[in-house]
Amino acid sequence: MILGILTIIGCGNSAGNGGNGTPSTSNQPPGGGTTTTPAATNEVVIKSSSFQPSEITVAAGDTVTWTNEDSATHTVTGDKTVAGDDFESGNLGNGKTFSHTFSQAGTYPYHCSIHTNMKGTVIVE
Repeated sequence: MILGILTIIGCGNSAGNGGNGTPSTSNQPPGGGTTTTPAATNEVVIKSSSFQPSEITVAAGDTVTWTNEDSATHTVTGDKTVAGDDFESGNLGNGKTFSHTFSQAGTYPYHCSIHTNMKGTVIVE
């Protein structure tokens, strides 16, 4: 008797078919709606006394986030090569982040003002 009930319950509608035993051909995600492509990750990690990656390309209007994973304190300091879009993080201790939105196309070199050998570039298209 219990086996017969489990068999009946197991025959209900399941994902992947249209409820009539035929496979579904819809490309929509479960629950309807549409799928979207995730936004690009514009992240730079500070570790081993370097910016990784040292060069990143983003679209105008994108935000870049730097995260200090080093034990030393660092800064993200724009070289002020593009008028009106200077950026400065101040001191970033371990685990701290800094974000900046780049509004116009251009090449934005930057450095760590504490460790001047650390350099990076944001290219905005």
